[in-house]
Amino acid sequence: MKFIYILSTALIFSFGLGDVHKPTEGGYNSDLVSFGKKTYAGTSFYVVKFKRKGERIKVKYFAKKLNGKSIQERYDAWSKNQKVIMYSSGAYMSESFDASTAGIVGLTLDNGIIINRNVVFNRLSALVVTYPNGTIEIKNINDGRLTFDGGGSPITYDFSKFNDVSRFIDWASESKLTVFQTHLLAHNKKMMVHSNGSYSQASRRFLVSGQDSRGSEFYFIVHRPDAITLYDGAKSVFDYLNNNRYTVNSMINLDTGAQDVFQFFSVSGNVSGVLQGGTPISNARNLMAFYYE
Repeated sequence: MKFIYILSTALIFSFGLGDVHKPTEGGYNSDLVSFGKKTYAGTSFYVVKFKRKGERIKVKYFAKKLNGKSIQERYDAWSKNQKVIMYSSGAYMSESFDASTAGIVGLTLDNGIIINRNVVFNRLSALVVTYPNGTIEIKNINDGRLTFDGGGSPITYDFSKFNDVSRFIDWASESKLTVFQTHLLAHNKKMMVHSNGSYSQASRRFLVSGQDSRGSEFYFIVHRPDAITLYDGAKSVFDYLNNNRYTVNSMINLDTGAQDVFQFFSVSGNVSGVLQGGTPISNARNLMAFYYE
């Protein structure tokens, strides 16, 4: 069963929403990007689907304010010559739901600059790596031996060994990689979060890496604006994709707490009044951008 994306009448595009930054070029290939409102098992959510054919869909991650420039300022400078499809807040923040005072959690590098060397091995088992060429890999840090392929030459580090972790950080820094950690909700066709976890309810946003029955690879961004537990949100997306004959390789959680930043752009560069988060980009303390190249 293929995805059939029908633009809901509720999915409107508008200008002048305030503090929303459009790509200066616009115009990505609409054959590679589809979006719409989906209903499954009585619940509704929004899905952005990226075809990875030809690897024209790229990812850029801004991990932190650097050199006196805020995330918004860094994004604005970078996006001037990019065909941006969407952006979203990424990694969790610590100690506070106020993004202006919250800190960084987990191993973090930004284009080779080491922000935080502290690896979290339990609750944040997703290690997300983006390369200078715009490719992204999601690893289960608890697998121990991890092989990284995005740079073109596979290299393996054993995260169960302190020295190898240190070597990975040095290699990532030298290779100008960007790295962060977050919740790994599903991996290798299996759910990784359990129903007896937190009962806290909130809006949810997930990044999924998967493939269809023919082996074609995709990214999905799934946005659930309703309040739901992490498990129930992740399970509904996992079941929905499986029901549509997609294999879930990895699913990670994107922050909707301290910084609920999210914006999708149409092919013409217009901003979506529905596919957006609760706070503006000026509130971002990190940011993941998908763009077309």
